[in-house]
Amino acid sequence: RPPTPDPRPPTLDLRLSIRFLPIILCPVSGCAATIVPPSDLAEPVSVFVLDYGRHSSLAIPTDHGRMIEYSYGEWQWYAMNQVGCSRALSALFWPTEGTLGRRSLPVQPDRDAIVEAAPCEAIHEIAVDRSCARSLADRLDATFAASMTTLTHHPAHDLDFVRHERSFHACNTCNQTVVRWLRELGCRVRGWPVIADYVVVQP
Repeated sequence: RPPTPDPRPPTLDLRLSIRFLPIILCPVSGCAATIVPPSDLAEPVSVFVLDYGRHSSLAIPTDHGRMIEYSYGEWQWYAMNQVGCSRALSALFWPTEGTLGRRSLPVQPDRDAIVEAAPCEAIHEIAVDRSCARSLADRLDATFAASMTTLTHHPAHDLDFVRHERSFHACNTCNQTVVRWLRELGCRVRGWPVIADYVVVQP
């Protein structure tokens, strides 16, 4: 039987923990990440970093005129909605189980259309080589397919989730994962984002 997320809304201690943890971590690590896209692209295509405030994800175009949004997080928190102050602390400071989220956005690779389909605080369009984008999407799809027995859907996020073999912790969050994906696409990224704080500069 597929796991079922907790439908209850976030509690006050969750909201407080989310608000204050970046204040604790940012002076240590620096919050912003500067993205330098690759240059001299053989076949450029746009990918999009979706900034939800404290969380970020990556949308990659398919060959069929739509976008796939990929997201990483902590399994119990993000996929199962097991939230709270103690959960937040354990998720950040001890390795816990990760999750890969995915959903199809039936839109063209267009900023306004993507924001309408996936409301976020900011969106960053980045040109990369089509072959690199396809390679990353294929790898993430294969990772997702390998864990289909753990598939669950979270209606609040409108994402499908599976368990991920890579543990979640303070040095491996959703934002650091997006940074790794961008580097896999040929981008140079400076900084170590605790929250979703990105600046794109031209090469």
